[in-house]
Amino acid sequence: MIELLAGLPDDVVAFALHGTVSKADYDNVLIPDIKAKQLQHNRIRLYCECGPDYAGIDPDALWEDTEFGFDYLFDWDRAAMVTDADWMRQAVKFFGGVFGFLAPVGQWCVFPHADIDTAREWVVGTVREPDFIHLE
Repeated sequence: MIELLAGLPDDVVAFALHGTVSKADYDNVLIPDIKAKQLQHNRIRLYCECGPDYAGIDPDALWEDTEFGFDYLFDWDRAAMVTDADWMRQAVKFFGGVFGFLAPVGQWCVFPHADIDTAREWVVGTVREPDFIHLE
């Protein structure tokens, strides 16, 4: 499930992942929010929290994520992911590095749950550089 989060500026797409994420979650929750923000802002920011109950993403949703991500590849200013799962931290590091090399897609950072407030501050631009995994 994808849950939209409130309390961040309008140019930030903020959401949390819970349970298993489906294609319907993308189609009905996340993509409409991203499209609406993209119409109002040249570049948008992404904030994602992976809840402790996050179990993964189904294959159709993964394809939707990849396809949609490429459509908006140049629209991201910065992205913050909050997770304690090492495999997710490594995946963000890998994909952020690859896409950072191929295109100017902004800054990517991964934060542990203990630093959730710093992650929110960083994604809106009030904290300059975190002390952990930073992908640019």
